[in-house]
Parts: sequence; structure tokens; C-alpha cells
Amino acid sequence: MKKFYLLLVLSLNVLLASAQWSVAPEVGLSAMWSQANDCSRPVVKIGAAVEYAIKPNFSIESGLYYTQRGDFFGELWVSEYISEDIETVRHLIQLPVMARFSWQVAEDTRLFISAGPYVGAYVADRWKDRHFYEGGDIGDWFDWGLSASGGVEIGRWFIRLGYDLSLGGYGGGDGINANYHQVTLSAGYKF
Repeated sequence: MKKFYLLLVLSLNVLLASAQWSVAPEVGLSAMWSQANDCSRPVVKIGAAVEYAIKPNFSIESGLYYTQRGDFFGELWVSEYISEDIETVRHLIQLPVMARFSWQVAEDTRLFISAGPYVGAYVADRWKDRHFYEGGDIGDWFDWGLSASGGVEIGRWFIRLGYDLSLGGYGGGDGINANYHQVTLSAGYKF
């Protein structure tokens, strides 16, 4: 039995020794649409990806990102004579886990695509111009969905076009719904 454990540990060490880790901070600008309205709003997305290369063309990518979500409800009548424009801003910490495929197209240039699920937690909510409106559920604190991205690496720099689809509960609702769509153009550097 000891030989089996020793063989297992040595096998894991070989796997870990051949794999390469990289950390890639990135910042981007997103356009976000929600189920509550059809207009888009710009938001920022900041974070760092961690990539674990299993093979030269395949890796697992995760990371930790901060982004904003929210809605603009427009003019809401709170009484017969009083109306206000109400907007929500939600601050989200997001953790994706994606399979990443890459192809070398030149000596120092690679194309990549990645896809997988994400989980997230809303860490703060903010209402703008909410003087009279005291009701309403802003939504669950937990979010989950799907992420996909593609881009190009030139040396250690990269540019990524990403898409996030939120499927979690929204406004206290149950079930799986396409709540938020977010398209992000970001740039970063791999260490």
C-alpha cells in the first residue's frame, strides 16, 4: 500500500512539474444588458486570471473579477403627483472556471478561446434617486452563469473579448433565466 501512495505522489509531482502557472491581471470596459430594460450601460471589469497549462494548447483558466451590474427603471410614479427616475447598481465579485484552447499563429502570437461556468456574489447594492420608493427586491446575493471569451496574445500582452450570461435568480424570482448579458473588451499582461 505504501508503494501505491508513493507512486501516486510521484505521478502528481510529474504532472505538477510539467504544468505551467501564469497570472494575468486585466482591465476592461463592458456593455451590459438586463432583462429589466433593453438599453445597455457601460461598466468596468477588473480582475486577474490564473491559468494552469495542462498541455501546450489546453489549459484551465480561473480568476477573480470585480464588475458592476444594475438596471435603469426609468420614470416610476410613486404617487399620483410624484415620480422619480430609479437606477440600481450592483457590485459583483465573479469567479469563472473555463477550459481554454490556444493556437500559435506566429512566433510570438497565439489565438485563444475559452468557455465555462462562473459563480459570483453581489457584495454591495446601491439605489440612485430612491427618495420615495421604498419597496422592491433588488435580487439575490448569489449569481451564476456561463462565460466565454476569445482573443489574441502577443508576447505577454493579450486582448480579450468576453461574454457573460447570468442565469441566477433575479429580483427574487425562481428558475433559470437569462438575466444579464455582458460583453467585455479587456487587455492584460501575463506574468
